[in-house]
Parts: sequence; C-alpha cells; structure tokens
Amino acid sequence: MLLERRCPGCLRSARFGCEDCWARLAYWGDAAALLLYDELTRRLVLAAKNWGRRDLWRPLGRALAGSIPPDIRYGLDVVTWVPASVHKQRERGFDHGQLLARSVARSIGVPHLRLLRRLDHQSQTGRSRVERMIGPRLRARGRELGRVLVVDDVRTTGASLDAAARALRARGAGEVTALALSAVAE
Repeated sequence: MLLERRCPGCLRSARFGCEDCWARLAYWGDAAALLLYDELTRRLVLAAKNWGRRDLWRPLGRALAGSIPPDIRYGLDVVTWVPASVHKQRERGFDHGQLLARSVARSIGVPHLRLLRRLDHQSQTGRSRVERMIGPRLRARGRELGRVLVVDDVRTTGASLDAAARALRARGAGEVTALALSAVAE
C-alpha cells in the first residue's frame, strides 16, 4: 500500500510540496541564508528532518545551491555540513546535514565530504539562546581542504556555522563560505 505524499506546508496532496507553499516561502535576503525561518519553512524543515520526508532534501538543496553567488560557486572544491549530534542521528536514522550537503554538491558539481566531527554530544535543539551562542565543539579532518562550503539547515545564532568555519580554517582550509538553508529573524 502506497501512502499519499502531502505538502508539509498545507497538507494538500503533493509529491514534494505544493506550488502555492513553494511560492509563499519567505526569502531571507542575505548571502548567509536562503529562507526566513518562518512557520512555513519550519514545517518544511521539520518534515524533512523528523517526519520521514527525506525526499525534501533534494529540492531544498537545489534551491540553496541556486542561491550561491557565481564568484563563490565556481571556485569551490568541496561541500561539507555541520554534523548533527550522535543522539539526533540515531533518533532519525540519518544526518540531515549530509543529505542537504549532498544535494547542494550534486547541484553545483563538486564532491561532498564529511570534514567535520562533533566532539560534544549535545544537540542545539531546545537550548537557550545563550547556550546556543557557545555552539557545538567541532574538529575538522582531512588535509589541503581548499575552498569549502559548509551548510546547515537552520541558523539561529550563527554559532554552529562559526564553529565549523573556525575548525575548517584551523585545519588549513583556504577559504570557508558558510550558508544556511534558513535563518531565524532576530
């Protein structure tokens, strides 16, 4: 028995999301995030992360890839992601950041590699703003990383992307560009 796919935004029948909801997405308008993390974007991200809608990462990643300025896009060597906590990866059965990075990388024609390892096991989800400002403890792996794009699904304080960029630069990345699918308005 096949279950009908529904739009995570409005729950109407749709394979990835209905055209009305895709058209209503609020674009953030800065180079560090594609979408405003409003209620509609929140539903899309939660559906992709927690409600079994892994199929959403492909169109979301393509949209994110399309927002990369050409001067950055054509010089990238690799795409990586901010890894989810081990607990969240086990709970979901996958690392959502990897699925986003894979889609972005395929869209722009560069490899995606796991360049970051999480040293702490605490999820950012449910933490206070002050706690989130600390960000996750990350360590980069690899050598001669070149120009790296690091992606994340939601930027709240920016601490996760900052921690990722610091770890990659400490490991010798030539240039690091950080980009989130969505950002919380402050």
